Amino acid sequence: MRRKMRTALFILSALAITLLSSCSNNDDAINPDHATTGSLKIRLTDAPFPSERVDSVIITIDQVVIKKMDDLTTEETDESGFVVLSTESQAFDLLKLRNGTFADIADTSAIEVGTYREIRLHIAQAVVYADESNQPFDLKIPSGTSSGLKIKIDGGVEIKGNLEAVVYLDFDVSRSFLVQGNPKDGAPLKGFKFKPVIRASAQDQSGSIEGTVSINDFDNENSVNPESLLVAILNSAGDTVSSAQPDMDGYYAVIGLLAGEYTVALSADGYDDVQLPATVEPMQTTTIDITLNETLATVMGQVETSDGTTTTSLADVTVEVKNESLSTQTDSEGLFEINSIPPGDYIIKFSKTGYAPDSVEVSLGLGQVEDLGTLTMLPE
Repeated sequence: MRRKMRTALFILSALAITLLSSCSNNDDAINPDHATTGSLKIRLTDAPFPSERVDSVIITIDQVVIKKMDDLTTEETDESGFVVLSTESQAFDLLKLRNGTFADIADTSAIEVGTYREIRLHIAQAVVYADESNQPFDLKIPSGTSSGLKIKIDGGVEIKGNLEAVVYLDFDVSRSFLVQGNPKDGAPLKGFKFKPVIRASAQDQSGSIEGTVSINDFDNENSVNPESLLVAILNSAGDTVSSAQPDMDGYYAVIGLLAGEYTVALSADGYDDVQLPATVEPMQTTTIDITLNETLATVMGQVETSDGTTTTSLADVTVEVKNESLSTQTDSEGLFEINSIPPGDYIIKFSKTGYAPDSVEVSLGLGQVEDLGTLTMLPE
């Protein structure tokens, strides 16, 4: 198992539901197409809730139910077809389940073959403990979930005899546990509002993304802690579908992603934003390693020329950061921009054939954007 991690401020968890068929080792094993029952095991796993001020997030589940889809209809509004998988009261600390780690929450010896499209979890209690006081915030369970939180399984999950099926439930705690108020500078937490958000996908239609986050700093004095980061998984519409909090070594993993195209995104104050494409295949793990580069300085501005009566933009001027081998040319509007300049004192040189050269002295720091304004170069 991967190293467990400390938390920072938002968390994402996942419930993995494993559907395991009853298997036979005999020569006369039942044909999968003829088997009538299988077994069902429910597993709980957690991804990120990066809050260094939260000690634990406890949810208590006292009923797990799954609904079979009638082969002759697509309607799911009636209350028929439900199978109770567990009525045992079980409490789990979501902050102890990370990056694919899970806990079993239900196990049944027989479940009828067929297609199942909805799971219901009855959440009896949700409690958040804060580091500073260890006093519990006992949260109100939404009234609309009294019969169980309804979770649609994307594409459904098909149970076949002698075969295994898995459903992942992604419990998005960053949106499920909403911090009340706006605590700053160590102000006490006022509480949380519980609005559970969970998505579901079948393992045979989904895969995983994992990788390592590396930090590339100009200096290591103020290097970011990987455990305080949040790696977001975006769909083609740019919406966040899941996320992961790296461990102390930078490792992260996101499971239960429907097959398709995604963007792995990472943002942190003082560092360049990262967005990397990722293709997820069913039952496969895609490795996306991330390098987070500290944001260096930027110099920008505009160059123009004048004949004494008319001022015009000057294109194709060479703009050079002396001693850094960084340069660019102005565009048709005379605009220029040079990025990734390390901190220091520099001379910015401007040159173009037929014009008197010019230069500007600047002092740059990490993340600084220095707008030099408009520089006028005169014909020689």
